[in-house]
Amino acid sequence: MKIDKQSKGNVEFYRIPIDVDTEAGQIVEFSIVTEIDHRRIIGVMQQFSDETAIPGSILQMDVDGVEIFPTGFESALIYSDESVAPDDRFMKYINREINQVRIKGKFTDGSAQAAFAAYTAHIYLLMRTDKFISEEV
Repeated sequence: MKIDKQSKGNVEFYRIPIDVDTEAGQIVEFSIVTEIDHRRIIGVMQQFSDETAIPGSILQMDVDGVEIFPTGFESALIYSDESVAPDDRFMKYINREINQVRIKGKFTDGSAQAAFAAYTAHIYLLMRTDKFISEEV
């Protein structure tokens, strides 16, 4: 699993791709460790390459052993797309201190039947860092 990272100022975005095959109800586990200069996780959202996969999909996630999304948490509750204003895309109630901690979870495909094609569920994490990246205008 390749984690994509993008930074702007003291904010960093992680994109965790969850590849789901055509097997109905597939469970995919993920685990990452944040970097040493990360201070806080301040938001999370989820997107799907195939929106028909949203209903019934489940995401369980914890940060450093603290449950953020319990077993049975519906992915639709944190789903966002381009129709939502950029500042409103992330669920921002999460405000956990992090500094080289493990974030792990489990994504469960909600399909009642096998999907016609494989798809990717993307989990995006919004984090505040200690680093400052100067931006030249």
